[in-house]
Amino acid sequence: MSKQTELHRLVMKLQLEQMAEIKSWMTMAEDRLSRVGEAGQDRDQVAAQLAEHEVLLRDLEGQQSTVSSISNFILVDNEDTSELEDQLTGLGERWVTLCRMCEERYCSLQQLGNMWNQLEVER
Repeated sequence: MSKQTELHRLVMKLQLEQMAEIKSWMTMAEDRLSRVGEAGQDRDQVAAQLAEHEVLLRDLEGQQSTVSSISNFILVDNEDTSELEDQLTGLGERWVTLCRMCEERYCSLQQLGNMWNQLEVER
C-alpha cells in the first residue's frame, strides 16, 4: 500500500469519526431544543428559558469550528469519496437547520422577554 493511499484512508477515517461525533452532538442538541416546549407564563420563566437557550447557542458556537473543518475538507474525487461527500452535504444541511431553529427560538424568547419587561414598566 502506498503512503499516499494509507494517508488518504487515515484522513477519511478521522473525518468519519469527527462526523460521527458531531452527528451525536447534534442529536443531543436537537433533543434539547425539542424539550423547550411552550414559552414561559411569566417574566421569570421566560428569563430562565432565555438563559438556558443561551447555553445551547454557546454550545452551538463551540461546535462550529468542528463542523467547518469537516465541511471544508476536500478529498481527491474517487469512488470512496462520493458517499462521504453525500454525508457531508447532509451534515451541512442538518447543521444549518439546527442553527436556524435555535436562532429563531432565541429571537422569539428575546421578544417575549422584552414584552414582559415592557409590561412590568407600564404597571
